[in-house]
Amino acid sequence: MKKYLCLLLCIVIIGAVCASCVKSSETESSAEPVPESSAETASAEPSEEPSEEISEEPSEEISAGDPEKVAIPEGVKVITNLDYDNGKGKMGDNDGPAYCVYSKRGYNKASMDVKISEMKINTLRTSDRKFVNAYMFLGCDIYSGYNWSNCFDCGFCWSGRTPAWHLFYNIYTPADKDQPGWYESKVRLKKNHDYRLTLDTSEQDELATLIIYDLTSDKEVDRAQFRVKGMKCDGSNTVYLMDFALDYPDDVKKDTAGNPSKDDWKEIALYNTDENLYMRNVVVENVKIYAGGNEYVWDKTRTNNRSLWPDIHMTEVDYPCTKVIANEEDYDFSFRVDIDMNRE
Repeated sequence: MKKYLCLLLCIVIIGAVCASCVKSSETESSAEPVPESSAETASAEPSEEPSEEISEEPSEEISAGDPEKVAIPEGVKVITNLDYDNGKGKMGDNDGPAYCVYSKRGYNKASMDVKISEMKINTLRTSDRKFVNAYMFLGCDIYSGYNWSNCFDCGFCWSGRTPAWHLFYNIYTPADKDQPGWYESKVRLKKNHDYRLTLDTSEQDELATLIIYDLTSDKEVDRAQFRVKGMKCDGSNTVYLMDFALDYPDDVKKDTAGNPSKDDWKEIALYNTDENLYMRNVVVENVKIYAGGNEYVWDKTRTNNRSLWPDIHMTEVDYPCTKVIANEEDYDFSFRVDIDMNRE
């Protein structure tokens, strides 16, 4: 009987300890609610499944507190949102701090090298540990005659609380009904490696191929193919673009009073200011663009316009959150982008 009572007592104690652990776990996980995912904000965390490209470095949450800034070299051209005018009618990424470059029409392939190993990035807010997302991508605007008809973006995405750069694409109107408009790869790229991103729409009408090549390991590490409605492979109706941006999930889209704000981007930017959010020292080199089977340096003769968000007209954002640094003759072949949402 004593043995039975001892056994019963042990079972009760173990049950109580297990219940306590479950409650503790639930309390910890509920302290940081995960926002709903959406194609526009990419707020869903990337998969943590193992892959050959998982970085062995400490997580960004551990190293993100480093406030070090990379000095700007002397004798270079610097443009910021405090002095750059996008001009009337210019297009651009306008829902978060961003730098966007549009080519002229007629190109059907582009590539750029990004020194991810030299970047400094933190996308976790100091006050509540909620996250914003980061992107570096190539894309296309597609025209029917002189009218815009479709677009897509594809390249590097950084999202969630345990982020890593990984391939994504976002299609406004896919050509196939079973083609997802939004996709994120499970392959996590290494933070101490450099990569080449290539977008090729020259193979056949309505087909795009995206390739990520590891320059450090000298091998291809990821790729995706997808179909885009209305796109011609000869480049006759495509305008290529480069884009570098931070983007806001729904749960950090608030005004400066802390109230939900759907699309007041100036207020949303100010709400997320001084939260230690940045994507600094984005070094881009060897940017190429193609037409008619020929390769060209993407210099200013290939560019239709460059746009910063915000720009000089958005005076509410009163600090230089978006900077572009380059030698005058190197636009847009080689340059550096600093996005820093902290007042100096």
